[in-house]
Amino acid sequence: MTVVVGLVTPHGLWMGADSAVSYEGSTTITSTPKVCRVGDILIGYAGEFGSSQRAVRWWQETPRPNVHKFAQTFKGTGCSLLVIQRGALYEIDENKGVIRARKRSGVAYGAIGSGFLPALGALYVDATNKDSVTRALKASAHHTTEVRGPFKILEL
Repeated sequence: MTVVVGLVTPHGLWMGADSAVSYEGSTTITSTPKVCRVGDILIGYAGEFGSSQRAVRWWQETPRPNVHKFAQTFKGTGCSLLVIQRGALYEIDENKGVIRARKRSGVAYGAIGSGFLPALGALYVDATNKDSVTRALKASAHHTTEVRGPFKILEL
């Protein structure tokens, strides 16, 4: 499957993902990134590639996109998104439920995909900067068979 990690701190905004693609027990590496930037928004996706890519196109083609507008108007299913917009981190689940990550001391973090648990554990221990995102992705790859590098990390 995958892992996508998002981190919001007073010093920066980061989102990273792995490069694994899994299907029926096999895993391969893709050069298609699972994280992208649309203006001042970072988006990462997990789930079906077709649904995920249609979701990204929605963000690219919609005037003044936001998480609530996406949840109300996007017709696709089969993917989850992690979105950083205006300094906030959101998870949009496959049913288009919108969950805003709670900030503590100005920091919010989240993860989606099959490797989300080890990534969240790593971010619980250290959620300070881009290196924290890298460590979370590596922890997920170490503890999950369907997560593999190389990792792509974007910054706002």
